[in-house]
Amino acid sequence: EKVTYDSLYAALEKLNSFEIFEPNARNTTSLFDMLDGITVINIAGYDPDIQNLIVAITLDIFYTQMQTKGASKQENGHRQMTKMLLVDEADNFMSQDFESLRKILKEGREFGVGTILSTQQLSHFKTTDNDYTEYILSWIIHKVDKIKSQDVNSIFNISNKAESESLMDQIRQLEEHFSIYVDGKKNMLKMRDLAFWE
Repeated sequence: EKVTYDSLYAALEKLNSFEIFEPNARNTTSLFDMLDGITVINIAGYDPDIQNLIVAITLDIFYTQMQTKGASKQENGHRQMTKMLLVDEADNFMSQDFESLRKILKEGREFGVGTILSTQQLSHFKTTDNDYTEYILSWIIHKVDKIKSQDVNSIFNISNKAESESLMDQIRQLEEHFSIYVDGKKNMLKMRDLAFWE
């Protein structure tokens, strides 16, 4: 049948033509169960709109299955961590304001789900509709050449201009394999990172 060609139809048609998803449900497993150990979902090389659609669907499914699985165990004031999501080049996805990403960041701890967002600039954590810094307790900041005082102030909760300038200089001048770690209480520690060859 002829269907009106709109954006949803176009997206579904692309998914169908790229054959990204398995058509037979018997050959699949739940996303939450599949993510056991290290699982890489590589969507490089696809059109940006296809990448965004795959990420949106994957995050929605992950969030739903996280809720279904229920809260993780607690023992002696510590919560069991069951899953860890690492989103590389996260600015590509934060800029899309995916509702599920925000919900996973906001609610994930209760379900034992941690999230690592990796990006090149501190400014990427704020969009018109979302301020992802509200949901992030711990930070690891490597050398950033272009840094704004408003980014530093929001992350480190600094109101003193001189202190803010000093911290920005420290971040700009970080040596290779060094970073600044910020914990949930805004305590800062300069640390040496483990180089990949080590």
